[in-house]
This record gives sequence, structure tokens and C-alpha cells, in this order.
Amino acid sequence: VRLFSGAAAVLARFLPGGAPRLSSATVAVASSTTEPAAYAATCLENLPVSPERGETVADLVDHRQIYPGSKGRQHFPALQRETGVPFDQMLFFDDCTYGDNCGDV
Repeated sequence: VRLFSGAAAVLARFLPGGAPRLSSATVAVASSTTEPAAYAATCLENLPVSPERGETVADLVDHRQIYPGSKGRQHFPALQRETGVPFDQMLFFDDCTYGDNCGDV
């Protein structure tokens, strides 16, 4: 498991001391994986964002919705309820190639 090319550089901007408008942003992840939640947590804890600072994706994530289900119909609405952030103020990235989860929102 690894981050897409360039993803670590973008995510690093969300770290304290990164881009001023991004370092205070709320970061959430959603996955419809069938793997156990512990596997997903291990992945997030081992995906480096800033190796020199020892920070990983898990250090950035404020909210997690990781379980089998529809990202567009279950995960994203759950994140909206948890965060209170309206959908039109959220930014979504999705690597899903078999559906349009962002469009479902």
C-alpha cells in the first residue's frame, strides 16, 4: 500500500506549519474496504507524509469512515454529520474506478 505520486507533498501542506489555510482544515477518510478496520488503521499509520518529521497520514486524519458500504450514500453523509461541514464546503478525492462516489453526494 502506498500513496499516489505527489499525494504526500499535497498532504504535507495540511500539517501544522504547512499552508496557512490548510493546516487548520479538517481531514477525513472514507473507504468501502472489506478489510478489517485494524488493517486500514495500520495502513494510515504507515503511510508517510513527512518522513523527516515522522508524520503519517494517520496524524492528519480527524475523522474516519472505513467499513463496507457506499461512500456516496453512507460514508460521506456520515462524515458530514460528524463534522458539520456542508457538502459544498468539502473537497473530495476518490480513486474508485467503478463508480462515481463523489457524484452520488
